[in-house]
Amino acid sequence: MLRSGRTWPKRNNLTATRSAKTNKACVYGRCILIFSIPVDVPQEKTQREVEVGDCAYWPDGNCFCIFFGRTPASSGNKPVAASAVNVFGRIDGDAKVFSRVKDGERIQVEKA
Repeated sequence: MLRSGRTWPKRNNLTATRSAKTNKACVYGRCILIFSIPVDVPQEKTQREVEVGDCAYWPDGNCFCIFFGRTPASSGNKPVAASAVNVFGRIDGDAKVFSRVKDGERIQVEKA
């Protein structure tokens, strides 16, 4: 759920929330939502080609990623990360609702 009048898909026990106390979202090519998180995990079973709705950790940038469409690195319809990511989950519902998030918006992921 994204607070501020919009409802967003929930992924297992995580909720995405807009808040002034959080990190800013970076929208990469209008197709991936990225924001920094305080995690440092090495690459584990990484991949570059992912599915729409995949949630991943990007070790190169210590970032949480939500893939909701083609990326600049895509050659087909599937999203392709700029470099390898650790996919750890999926969005329940239509991940394309994240296309409404603007670059620089504040996003928080919290336990639901």
